Parts: sequence; C-alpha cells; structure tokens
Amino acid sequence: MKRDILFKITNPGKVSINTVTLLAKSDEMAIVEADLNIKGCEFLFDENTESGLEITIMHPDETGATTFLLPELKGYTVYLAATGRYTLRICLTSLSLSS
Repeated sequence: MKRDILFKITNPGKVSINTVTLLAKSDEMAIVEADLNIKGCEFLFDENTESGLEITIMHPDETGATTFLLPELKGYTVYLAATGRYTLRICLTSLSLSS
C-alpha cells in the first residue's frame, strides 16, 4: 500500500516538503510520512477543511510556519505526530475522539 500522495503547500514557510507517503490506510486510520528539507521540525496543529486535511509544522529556530493540504485524507484528524531528523510521521484517525 505504500505510495506517494498528492499534497499542496497552502502557506509556505521555512520548511519545505519533498514528498508525502501514505504507509497504510483504512476507513478508521491512516499513517503518513512527510520527507522534509530541514531536521528538527515540530507539528503544530491540524484542521479539516472542505478541501482536505491541513497540517501546520514549523522549525523551532525559524519564523513562519508551513501549512500543507492532504486532499486524499479529508475527514481524518491527527491522533499522534512524531518527528525524526528529516521526517514527520503522522497517525491519523477518522473516529470521533470526543467522549
């Protein structure tokens, strides 16, 4: 199932995204990995829009957050995000997390 998916930069910042790879996907969850141009980035927040899932990231030593859109993952929300050196790994869910 591993494949690159379409992404669109909606707010360019200091972080550039090379590729976004979908590692797994079901009706209830998805796992994606973004390859970044700079190490040590942090996940800030996500937002579901009519166009898809928007994710905002930033490097702690830079100004200007980067926001990118994942149209294929509309309806999902970030459950867990972790960063590696040049990688952002995100676990998404389509389940309602409110109790």
